[in-house]
Amino acid sequence: MTLPHDNATAKITIDGLAVCCFNKARKTWEIGYLHHRHRPVHTLLLHIEDENPIEIQDNIREITFSATNPQTPSFPGLANGFFDPVGIKPDRKSIPTTADDIEDFRWIINLQDPSDIEHGNATPKRAPFPVTRVFLHDAVCYTSRLSSKIVYRAPFTNRREHNPNHMNQATLEQHKFGRTNDQIAAEIFCATGNGAVTITIPGVLAQPRILRHRPGKPWNISLTNLCLRPVETRDTFEIGDFQLFYDVLTVTGQKQAIWGERPRAAAPDTEIHAKRYRATGRVDCDITWLGASETLDPIIP
Repeated sequence: MTLPHDNATAKITIDGLAVCCFNKARKTWEIGYLHHRHRPVHTLLLHIEDENPIEIQDNIREITFSATNPQTPSFPGLANGFFDPVGIKPDRKSIPTTADDIEDFRWIINLQDPSDIEHGNATPKRAPFPVTRVFLHDAVCYTSRLSSKIVYRAPFTNRREHNPNHMNQATLEQHKFGRTNDQIAAEIFCATGNGAVTITIPGVLAQPRILRHRPGKPWNISLTNLCLRPVETRDTFEIGDFQLFYDVLTVTGQKQAIWGERPRAAAPDTEIHAKRYRATGRVDCDITWLGASETLDPIIP
């Protein structure tokens, strides 16, 4: 069953350099937006429907989305807070054909699943830069957009043979990783008559922003931490931002990098990807998941 999106009170689109985890006891998602010092810099923006975007500076520690009279519908994966129609990680090299397949949350890269990214066991560690922590109460997460093209995984080193631009076709096939989430979304469902989603940001919003339930018209909100000034390259493949997550992770194996084909705006079949490239300059500036964690406390400086 697909989620009843039109019944939601608010839809929060989540994108960019961030990690997430779910606290089952509190029924709360935690999103850690990383204010990494890597160039080009990432800019955290909050955009509430019909309002001007708000830049969230790196001194803002917390953002909270709370629900008044939540009425979360039943769905596969309810106990874990995410849409989980199959219960296992999808085949990243497959092409999803149904709405359930496309919205499966498990397209996201699970940093704590050694079989997914193959960097061994991962343990969160304190970030050497500021982190804005977002609490999403009573929210359901799902994949709202998949990568338009497959991506490639290679060891994160300076060695020529680990750069897809220097691989032959047979070697390139061996490094094919597949598809990942391009965006995820979180939806909060509240009672029709007296439900609301409240956004609280100390130091940014003078008063909490209350978004009352509008039947059939969810509030559209986005929180994105993207590179707004792209870096041009003439290479066929460009490295993404995945390796930046190792600044909040200790791993027992080889660090990995994600590479993607450089988008070409002129090609109709890559139009969506090209627009994303012009906006971010990265191939995989996408949120990841700490699937074995229930709090982001260990990464908070």
